[in-house]
Amino acid sequence: MPNEDVLVLAAGIVVGLVSAAAVLRPAARRPTSWPVALVLLSATWWAWCEVVQLSSSDARVRHVMDAARLPAAGLIGYGALWFVTLFTGNRWSRRWAQILAVEPVVVLVLVLTSSWHPLLVGPHGVGGSLLFWTNALYSRAVLAVAFGLLALAVERGLRDRLSSWLALSALLLPMATSVVVLVHADRQPSDPTPVAFVATALMWLWADRGGWGLRPRTPISVDQMVESLADGLVVVDGRGVVLVANRAARQILEAHGFAGQVRGRHWREVVPEADQPVAKLGGLLSSGDRFIDVRPAPVMANGVQVGMAVQLRDVTEFEQVRAELADQAVSDALTGLRNRRFFLERGQEIVDQARAGGQGVVAAMVDIDHFKLVNDTFGHPAGDRVLARVAAQVQRRARLGDAQVRFGGEEFLLLMIGETLDGALVRMEDLRRSCADLRVPAADGEITITVSIGVFALEPDGDVEDLLRRADMALYRAKDEGRNRVCTA
Repeated sequence: MPNEDVLVLAAGIVVGLVSAAAVLRPAARRPTSWPVALVLLSATWWAWCEVVQLSSSDARVRHVMDAARLPAAGLIGYGALWFVTLFTGNRWSRRWAQILAVEPVVVLVLVLTSSWHPLLVGPHGVGGSLLFWTNALYSRAVLAVAFGLLALAVERGLRDRLSSWLALSALLLPMATSVVVLVHADRQPSDPTPVAFVATALMWLWADRGGWGLRPRTPISVDQMVESLADGLVVVDGRGVVLVANRAARQILEAHGFAGQVRGRHWREVVPEADQPVAKLGGLLSSGDRFIDVRPAPVMANGVQVGMAVQLRDVTEFEQVRAELADQAVSDALTGLRNRRFFLERGQEIVDQARAGGQGVVAAMVDIDHFKLVNDTFGHPAGDRVLARVAAQVQRRARLGDAQVRFGGEEFLLLMIGETLDGALVRMEDLRRSCADLRVPAADGEITITVSIGVFALEPDGDVEDLLRRADMALYRAKDEGRNRVCTA
């Protein structure tokens, strides 16, 4: 009996049992502890079967141990896939756990029932049986899947890339050992593969818990984190090809009309040519009534830009609220007309646009006569109703393009675009008569009012200040001449 082989296997048994006990301690236990312990105990059982085989010259004992070690290979593969699934941040579903457990459980039951079962005895003993090849195929298949998951994790990157490399290298160790044993089967009396699996389990434990001074990691992949972001993220390489587009980015782009496959396409195919400057430099993209806030950032490597990360955020709701607030800031809540602030900010722009189009501009300042008396006699709610009714009359005399403004407490400004002075006087006279005919209900009866109106046609070299000043002069003239009338400056 080769003592050195037995010593290696015995050392693997001791290390495997001690490690399994340690990893299952309540204080050290975590989700990956169970699959690591399963691999350790299965490898230990396999190693013990090898030791008994090497130590015995009885053919029956050797046959029983040959059969007894079969379940270990399947259970190791099952435990390996279980661990790798958790390690890479994938979900170990109960359904798949039950399906994958069928083969090793069936093998275990058959071996425990009888090591001389027909499925276990082939032309060359257990090694050539149907169950042996089925179990070998199963264990290698699940190990191949585990290897693929680890390779994918290395490519995409975990929170700790070094941990992924360590876990992948650990899985290569028993695979390489198995190949060596197969090649030198005639010169290799024992199989050290279970010891290699013990070493693999320990390396996995080290990788999962922060080997080489690495911080303990959460089994969440970068892909999962990127995919779960509320904001859209698009990563473009140096050629402009989209490498990554998370779920939020795809939804945002689709909502804005940029439908279809995003990953693998050129960035200019995803975003129209007209929007390319914003897509590259950042800003607001609009599509219909929707808006995207685009924030690109260069991706650097060794001082050279190798790509671009673009953050996308659907700010449609924000822009709508902002527009509403902006509108409220320049609108009068009581009458619905624009307020004084609107005219002071936009008045000159309106006049300039009218002049650019070759249109005349006429301003009419409307003031409710003795409005303070209305408030004092009937109360402020009644006064508000009067203001609203007069504002409605002003709106009725406005045309498309005119600016209707509540300029002060009881003053209204109507800026008529493309109107002549004579035409404006006719419209304002109609406004004066309609206001005189108003009957506004109040607690003590009906309120009758009159208005005084001053009209001024802007001269070619005049500005907004001149317009307001002259319209105000015309209004004071109407008041001085007895109110309830329309006057020019």
